[in-house]
Amino acid sequence: MAYWMKMPENGESLRATRLIRVKPGRPIVGIVTSMELIGCYVHYFRGRSKACERADCEACREKHMPRWYGWVSIWGPKSNEHVIAEFTASCVEAIQEYRLKHGQLRGAVLTLERATAKINSRLTARVQQSTINADVLPAELDVIGTLEKIWETHHSDDAPKIARPDDLQGQQRFA
Repeated sequence: MAYWMKMPENGESLRATRLIRVKPGRPIVGIVTSMELIGCYVHYFRGRSKACERADCEACREKHMPRWYGWVSIWGPKSNEHVIAEFTASCVEAIQEYRLKHGQLRGAVLTLERATAKINSRLTARVQQSTINADVLPAELDVIGTLEKIWETHHSDDAPKIARPDDLQGQQRFA
C-alpha cells in the first residue's frame, strides 16, 4: 500500500534539479554557485549517457571510448532558476584559470556557448567576475548526487567514479 503524504520527507526538494546542455545559438549564462567544477569520463552507451566505471566498465570492454565532461551549479538572477550546467574538456582551461586567479569559482559569471551553429561544435567558456556578492548566492547544488541519480550509480570510497580536472592534466586514456 502506498504511503501518502502532503510534503516530501527529509527536506527533499519540491523541484527536480535540471541538467542543462548548450544548444547552438543559445548560450548558457549564469552565476556559479559551486566552489569548484567536478567532472568524469562519460560514455554514450546503449542509448544513454553513463559514467565510465574504469576497471569494471562494460562500455570500455565493448570499445566505446569515453569523453570527459564537467559540471557546475549555476544560478540565473533574472529567472531565479538554479541548475547544473554541463561542459566539455575544451572549457576547463578558462574555468580553472579563473579559479586560480580568484581562489574559487563561486560568484563568477559563466558563459558557455557553441563555437558554430552545429549541434556538436566545440564548446567555449568565458568566466568573469560578478557584481553579486558570493555570500548572498544560494547554496551549491549536489552535482555528484544528481548525476548519480540520473546514471543510477552510487559513489563508493573503494571505486571512485569522479575525477577532479586537476588530476587529469596529461592523463592518457585509462585501461
